[in-house]
Order: sequence, then structure tokens, then C-alpha cells
Amino acid sequence: MNENPLLSLLKVFVRLFMILVLAVPVWSGCKEPSGNGHPSEGFVDVTVSPGGGTYDLSNGFTVIVPAGAVAVDTTLGIRRLTVEELTPIFDIRGVPTDRILGGFEGRPDGLTFSQPINIIMPADIEPGEVPLAHGVNLADVTYSPIETALTGDPDAGTVEVTVSHFSQLSVEQIEELKRGSEGCTASPCRCGRIEVRQSEIDLYCQSGDCVKNESKLSMRFLDCDGQPVEESYLREMSAGCVPDMTLTAGSSTLSTGGSTGVTAYVTVACGTGEEDQRVDFTVSGPATVSPAFATTDAEGNAGTTLTAGEEEGTATVTADATISWSTYSLYASAGGEEETANGPLVTKSVSKSVNVEITDVKEYHITVDAVFPPSSGGTDDGFWVTSIGNYSVHLEFDFTLNEEYRSQGYYSYCNDPEQNCEEPGIAAAGTQVLESITIEPGTSLVCSLTVENAYAPPSFTYPVGGMVFFSDTDTTIYIGEDGSSDFNLLTYDLLLTPYVAGESYCNPDATWNDSETLGGIVFSDNALPLNGVTTHTAQYLTRGTGWVDGTTTVTVEEK
Repeated sequence: MNENPLLSLLKVFVRLFMILVLAVPVWSGCKEPSGNGHPSEGFVDVTVSPGGGTYDLSNGFTVIVPAGAVAVDTTLGIRRLTVEELTPIFDIRGVPTDRILGGFEGRPDGLTFSQPINIIMPADIEPGEVPLAHGVNLADVTYSPIETALTGDPDAGTVEVTVSHFSQLSVEQIEELKRGSEGCTASPCRCGRIEVRQSEIDLYCQSGDCVKNESKLSMRFLDCDGQPVEESYLREMSAGCVPDMTLTAGSSTLSTGGSTGVTAYVTVACGTGEEDQRVDFTVSGPATVSPAFATTDAEGNAGTTLTAGEEEGTATVTADATISWSTYSLYASAGGEEETANGPLVTKSVSKSVNVEITDVKEYHITVDAVFPPSSGGTDDGFWVTSIGNYSVHLEFDFTLNEEYRSQGYYSYCNDPEQNCEEPGIAAAGTQVLESITIEPGTSLVCSLTVENAYAPPSFTYPVGGMVFFSDTDTTIYIGEDGSSDFNLLTYDLLLTPYVAGESYCNPDATWNDSETLGGIVFSDNALPLNGVTTHTAQYLTRGTGWVDGTTTVTVEEK
């Protein structure tokens, strides 16, 4: 029996309709679909409304948006950050990549929400692990602490992160706070869901690109009765904190046979010294170093001694150190000094060198201190009666000693061309303290006198000459007045009295004649050993008091 053509056509339309109906998905449940977005360059997009909602994304992430977080319909994108992308940052921090729980990037980059949103990311988090988040910049390979809240759920295999704006973010587990199997057996509830609040980020110190921050970690155990809280403080270095070392020598020049200290200063964060770092010292050139290695002290210093040989040249000291440090530490209290745990070690090799010139010229520093008791007296001609209180003199000067003159047996310095000295005379810096002075006319004078400008000022410059004698057993120095052949005499003006030599009358306007020596120091033993301290019976001479005995201490030090 033939079928009606119209009925056959109707059956075709019915079949097509049923096919179309079955092809349309049926949505169920309270979560909104994420089918309005598809992966684009790794991102999965979703459009959220001002009314908020919970959105499951096809990459395994869930976005929870509270009402009012956005003002208008807004398209958000979430991209999972891979372990490979995060590895360079974790390498800088010294954190093994097996601690990485995950990470994500949100777009539009920099979008700020009126109310923080929550992002639930899949994570292979184990019981007892404590999550920690960082803001990261993959392009710059940098990281920084952030204020946020995280909840790790080992049963669900997720970490929920609260964010107030979009950027790149990493999540890891803090191995130093992890509870082991014994801890989980003893307190199972503390190995369930753990909420971590990262807050109170404060600058601990900063030097250049190196920043060290301290933040508070509050860990709430959500599955325990009363939800107890534990606190810890994380002190962490930025990516700009790299180890450095400075190498300095006590002197840039060194005499043959002489020695000087060489110090390596090791720093990591904020320019502060790093303790317990081994530094190896080597040298090239006419010198030796000892010890060959040293460990930095609490201030970050490690030292050795450079000793010159008998040849001139350049000695190059090199310090090599493989510096180990932790980029973060945990403390029980804010600003505390006692660490509860350190992060894994990071190592980096650093090498620095310093040059020291070895020369046969030696430098010495001489200090002369003379002390004299009070004295009084009068001149033989009866012109003056003088009384002087406690008196002291201090002189300091440097001189150089060229070893090439050792063969001729002496070495001298002065300003007297007739003496043909090897070096010019030296200007010594002098100071003197005179407790009191009284100058009165004697019986032969009938005029009144003034004592203004009656003695030398507290500070003065004095020309010093000297000679060094060499022998097979010792080297000694003789110091004296510049141009004097008597090298054990230091003479200088003490009293500037208005007396005019050779005149039997008083002239109130007269000043001291510089050609006459009124004061000075004479040593009882004029030989001074190099690099030593000697004490001498000394005298000074003034008009009116004659010779006054005192004590002089002379210190000779090689620089």
C-alpha cells in the first residue's frame, strides 16, 4: 500500500526535530556553565556579572565572584602557570620545584575588584602541608610577598586563593611548617583543611635592589574543634639580594719583608655581613699569604696576612668563596632574632682580587711626647725672672726609608743643602700645653713689661731632620732639628719674650728673634730603634730657667 507523500514528508521533519533536540545539552546544578569561553593562548575566559556567581572553568579552575566585585559584565581569563614557567623563580629562591602546588595568571592584567574574589585551583597538596602564595613576574624573574588568604584541602586536592586584583601568582607548600606522618597521626585534624592568612608585610631592610620583607603567617586548622591558630613570621629576601664580596688590603703599598692584613667582607642581604662562609686566599707575585683560608665571623669578615718577599713587584691577592645562604627564614615573633627554621640553601661563587705594590721604600711614623715639671729661675745678667708651670710637648711626623741606601750605611733627610741629604726635611705637627708662665723684670731692668704673646701657640709646625744608620744587627734612627748636625736635638721656640739679645734695656714692642733658640728637647740617649717605644731623660732650655729635666717617650712604627 502506497504511503501518502505528505505523511512521508511530515515524518522526515519529525526526525530532524528530534535530532536537533537531542543535540542541545541540558544544564543542571547550581553552578553556572563555563561554556561561554574557550582556551585562547592558554587562557580560559568566563564572563561574570555584577550579581556574582560560581564559575567552573574547563581547565579545572573555579572562580567565585561575590556580588559587587565587578560593576558591569566583565570577561575574565585564567591561565595555569606551568612548573617549567615557575622554575627560574624557584631556582633563585633555592626552593625545589617539587614544592610547587601550582600557579595562575589572570586577565585583564591589573584588573582590580571592588570585592576580593576566590580562585580554586587544582593542587596535589598532601595532608599537613601549609600553602604559601607569592606574586610573581615571569618576564622579570622576580617575586614578592602578597597579602592574601589560602585554604589547602588535601581531600579535595585544591587550594583556594583570595585575590583583590589580577596578576601572576604562584602557590607552594612550606616544607619547614609541614607536619609529618607522626604529627598527622597525633593530631589528624591539623592535617586536614588549613587556612593561611598572609598579612602585616613590613620592610625589614633594604640596600639597593635587595629588599628583605617580613610577613605574618596565621595558620587556622579548620577541621579541629575551635579552629586553633598558629602564628609564624616569614622573613624573605627579594630576587635582588645576591651575594657580594669586597676585598681590601690594609695598605696599597708594602715594603719588602713587610706584611699587611687582607680582609674579605661577605654580604648577601641589605649590605650586612654573612657569617660562617669559607674564603680561600691565593696570591701571585713576590709575596705569600697565611692562612690560606678563613671563615667569616659574625660581621662577615674573613682575614689573612700578606707578607712581602725581598723583591719588588705587584702582589695580587685573590679571594674565592662559594657563598651559601637561605632566601627566607621563619621566626616565632615579629622582629625576632631567634630563627625557628631556615629555607633551603642557595649557593653562588664569588671571586675578588686586590693589588699591593711591593717596594723597597718603607714608611715609618714617629711620635714624640715630652713631659716636664714646673721650674723657675733667673738670667745670670739679672734681666729676667721666669716661672713656668707643668709643660708638655707632642710631635708627630712620617718619614720614608729607601732600602737602596742600606749599602752605604746611612740614610738622611734635611733641608740643609750642605748636608746633601737623601730626602728633604719633614714638617712635624706639634702641640704644646703650658700650664702657666710668669715673666718678671729682674734687678737690672727698670721698665714695666707685658706678657702678651709671651710663648709659642698651642699648635705649631716644626721642621724635623734625621738620619738612619744601618748595621748588620740593627737599624737605628736619629732625629733632630732640621739642618742640625746634632741629630739628638729637637729645638723650637718655647718663650717669645720681648727681650732683645745684647741690649740692656726693655723694649715692650720687641718680639722674639727667630735666629735664637730659646727652647728645645735634648735626648739623653739619641739612638731610636725602628718599630719600638723608648723612654729618655729629656731637657728643655729657656732663658731664665736654664735646663729643665723631664721625660720623653718616642714611638717608631712602620706604617
